[in-house]
Parts: sequence; structure tokens; C-alpha cells
Amino acid sequence: MKRLKTILFIIAVLFLTTNILADSSSKLDKSKKTHKIENWYHMLSFGYSDTKIDGQKIQSDLSMNIDFLRFYWRMGSGKQLLFGLGINGSFFTSGSDQLNIYLYSIGFQYYFNEIGKGFYLRGDVGMSYANIMSTSTVVAESGYSYGFLAGIGYGIPISYETRILLEAAYRYLDIEGYPYKTMYFSVGWLW
Repeated sequence: MKRLKTILFIIAVLFLTTNILADSSSKLDKSKKTHKIENWYHMLSFGYSDTKIDGQKIQSDLSMNIDFLRFYWRMGSGKQLLFGLGINGSFFTSGSDQLNIYLYSIGFQYYFNEIGKGFYLRGDVGMSYANIMSTSTVVAESGYSYGFLAGIGYGIPISYETRILLEAAYRYLDIEGYPYKTMYFSVGWLW
């Protein structure tokens, strides 16, 4: 059932994103640049997550990484640096149980070309947290600790105000004294 809910959620997000893309591309003025440099951005991404706890790989039926509620602001008058905050998390399901791990963070994206176009570096630092759910009820949760994320990605402008981001990252979280080390690959939207 959780897998079905997850798939329906992803389809809903993709449907919403498709509508946003269609709306923004219909407003594209061909006489202007191919994409606009904004003062602030929103980012959403989904991907595959591979996590080890104290050296042991998490075994699960479904493993996913998500960046959500992530907002960035352009720093200064330049066209390469974004600074922001948001939530990066992973979830792992096995039967009716689910492990959720989060990094509530501040971070940056530095683009070698310009925002949303070409290669970029990403760094985040913040508070880590985890919980375990069984049949949609939290049965255990951790206290808050620390964590960081370092990644590299590639931005592809697809409309005047929207970019696709391809990203690979390493995330380290300290949760209840145990090291949670994650490698993830994701596809996201920056608009």
C-alpha cells in the first residue's frame, strides 16, 4: 500500500511539474535570453539512495531520496551563487515499516557557468533526524544531531524559468551516535 502511495505521489508531482513547464514555456518570449536569472528559486528532486549505518547497508524494498521545501536566493549581483535552506531526506521501506532520515540544512549551489546552466557544486550543513514508522505511525525517533552534504550536478535550462538538475551527492548524518553515510543520485527541478 505504501508503495502505491509513493508511486501516486511521484505521478502527482510529475503531473504538477508538467503543467508548470507547459505554462512557463507558453510565456517564453523568443526575443529574450533562453532562460531568466531570478532573485530566488525553489528546488525539488527525487532519486535513488544507498545508505550505510555504521558500515552496514540498509536492506529495503524501496529506497528513495528527496529534496523538498528547498528555497535558494541569489547572492549579490552575480549569476553563479545561490544560498538557501531546506530539507534533504531518504526513506527506506520494508513491508509495513519505513525508516526516514532527514537533514534540515542551510546550503549553497555554485554554478561554473550561470545559475541553472552547466556544472555546479553543492554543499549543505545542518541538523540530522530520523524516525521509524509502522503502518503510518511513528514508533521510534531520534534526537537531533548534525550532518552535512557535498555534491556535484549539472543544470539544463528547459524553459525560460525552469531547469532540470542531475545530481550526485554524499551525505553524512550522525544519528544517536551512529554514522549514516549516503550516496544518492537524483533528478530535480529548479524554478
